[in-house]
Amino acid sequence: MEQLISILENDRLKNRVMGIFGSYCWSGGAVKTLREFADRFKNTLVEPVIEVKYSPTEKDLEACVELGKNLSAKL
Repeated sequence: MEQLISILENDRLKNRVMGIFGSYCWSGGAVKTLREFADRFKNTLVEPVIEVKYSPTEKDLEACVELGKNLSAKL
């Protein structure tokens, strides 16, 4: 995740529309890091932000569909 954030920061991606989703097994943290990046570079964060432990549930997948719809509406 640190490498991705570094690339995004180096490319100076500011004032963009972002959707964030992720999954983790143990400790997580990537979604939090991406939220901080979005705030720091004044990107518009589209909800819902989705963070799933292990495999997504049906509710998680529905949230992903909602995120996709919300992102497309912003573009």
